[in-house]
Amino acid sequence: MIKNVGIVGATGRVGRSLVDVLNGSTKYVLGPSFGRRQCEGTFLADSITEVFRDNDCVVDFSSPKLIQEVLKSAMVSPKPLLIGTTGWDRSLCEDLLEPLSKLIPIVIAPNTSIGAAVQLDLARYLVRFLGKGYDIDILEKHHRNKADKPSGTAKQLQEGICQSMQYIGKNDGSHIQMNAIRSGNLCGEHEVSFVSDDDSISIKHVAFNRGVFVKGVLKILDWLSKNRPEAGIYGMHDVLRLSSNFQFNPWIQ
Repeated sequence: MIKNVGIVGATGRVGRSLVDVLNGSTKYVLGPSFGRRQCEGTFLADSITEVFRDNDCVVDFSSPKLIQEVLKSAMVSPKPLLIGTTGWDRSLCEDLLEPLSKLIPIVIAPNTSIGAAVQLDLARYLVRFLGKGYDIDILEKHHRNKADKPSGTAKQLQEGICQSMQYIGKNDGSHIQMNAIRSGNLCGEHEVSFVSDDDSISIKHVAFNRGVFVKGVLKILDWLSKNRPEAGIYGMHDVLRLSSNFQFNPWIQ
């Protein structure tokens, strides 16, 4: 049973929103967390190791620079982990992720929005019917200070589409075009377009505020608490039991 939830990155954009929601929750308690500066309503631990030690579950919305420290701390005090941080290199973390995934359930979610997860599922489904003759464009927009470009969500859309194409024997998706825009304080917008000489079909998801990501986090916490999944790597498709029966790679960041 998950009760105390710690946040790594508690003073970031999504982290602050999650702090507010957990402080008002009757189901979960905000436990010792970690951040770069003081945050009202949060007790900041001295180290990430303490966050794992003193909580039932840990949510990471920090920085790619901290991902190895997060994984090492989880090895010291293994607790269910949600990684919402994007932009980190899996190849640099494989030696940590593999043994850790045998100890705890790890949910890797570059975008915790339920709508974004459904968008990915729909895009993968469309590949069954739209292949050769359709160009695929992925457009993503985020706030001007977002470090990774393209976003982790855009990369996940691209990878999911490519996997679906390979699964049904079409092509490797090499013609997929990716575009990224950084402007203002945009929370996140992703659009996938299938375009032929005769028509186009688009699937678009727009986050109006960061509360949509927090709702997804709560959904993940409920899933971890209720289902108590075995140790392993999971994604939003597992949490939501989405319909696509293609094998899916949750590692993509």
